[in-house]
Amino acid sequence: MKIMAKFAPMLGINFDHRVYLEDPTEREIKKAFLDITKSNVAAKRQNKQNLVLVYYSGHGEMTSTSFAVLVQEEALFPIERQVRIISQQAHVVMVWDACRVPCDLMGKGAGDAEIQTGPLVNAYGENFVYLF
Repeated sequence: MKIMAKFAPMLGINFDHRVYLEDPTEREIKKAFLDITKSNVAAKRQNKQNLVLVYYSGHGEMTSTSFAVLVQEEALFPIERQVRIISQQAHVVMVWDACRVPCDLMGKGAGDAEIQTGPLVNAYGENFVYLF
């Protein structure tokens, strides 16, 4: 985070609008994505488009989409689904720095998460970058 804060101004990035969450709850993550969505909508009203960088480092599980493991709640959060939603209003880069072990959604707390299929599944569970 410190490195990004240092280089952001050189790249013309307003780093004041950052959100940093450490061991977040589902509620905190949802609020962060809501705030990002509000910022994207405001930018669109001004005929601008935000560039959103999502960096996730932690535990992950996957089916055909990626889930962040919420350690405090022992639950899964459909992070890839949320990033795909905000990518409809902004340019998004997501860096995934986590394992993606296969999971069974039954009893894992993923709620009514829609499972999406697509070409981005990395069968080896390696780290990678999504571009939306």
